[in-house]
Amino acid sequence: MLEALSARDDFNQLLAAQATLPGKVHRQYLTRDLNAWQRAVAVINHYRYIDTLRGSRLAHAMTAVSEVPLLTLNGKEDRRFTLYASSAGKAEREGETTLWLRDSDHTLLASATFSVNP
Repeated sequence: MLEALSARDDFNQLLAAQATLPGKVHRQYLTRDLNAWQRAVAVINHYRYIDTLRGSRLAHAMTAVSEVPLLTLNGKEDRRFTLYASSAGKAEREGETTLWLRDSDHTLLASATFSVNP
């Protein structure tokens, strides 16, 4: 896994966002049922998926150290909501990327951490 990830141009950014990235294969990740090989494949597949988005705002956001706004929605009574994405950071056992939904006061309403594993 490290060989595949360290060959990436953005490897230093990934490490800045998730210092625990190199050790993911050695502890529970995504589900308890995965062995070390399956955990490594899951991590690699997530970043391969991001490579298919190369150059897009979504690709940048999915690996960013801090939250990147993806879209803003107008809700009931013209309330504004913004969807952000970033690297999982502190939720690294649940996946590689986190989506954050915040209101106009920047109050966190919901978050979901995931990995794309096609």
